[in-house]
Amino acid sequence: MQTKPTYASVDRESFLITLAHALQIGIQMECQVEENEVEVELLGQDEGQTIMLWEAVEGGVGIAEMLVEEPRALSSVARRALSICHYDPDTGQQSADYNPPSAWWRATCA
Repeated sequence: MQTKPTYASVDRESFLITLAHALQIGIQMECQVEENEVEVELLGQDEGQTIMLWEAVEGGVGIAEMLVEEPRALSSVARRALSICHYDPDTGQQSADYNPPSAWWRATCA
């Protein structure tokens, strides 16, 4: 069984970048919008750093309203983001089918 990484084992910026992009893709998938319709950016520095997501299409397509008004919309996006990061949304455990990148991949793509 693989151990679950803790927040302390990952630097804050890497964690926020991964979370931001997982949420962005989760929104795109759950709302069935194109890749260029949702943007993400990290704002601030150090402990004050936050994630900002926005609709990039002029006039928007109603994503923000849906996330606020639909009772389960944000929950669905969060569950999708967990799945994207290879975690089971029901248990919080790393997915059994997750294969960590090889040392070669990490060295070449880092």
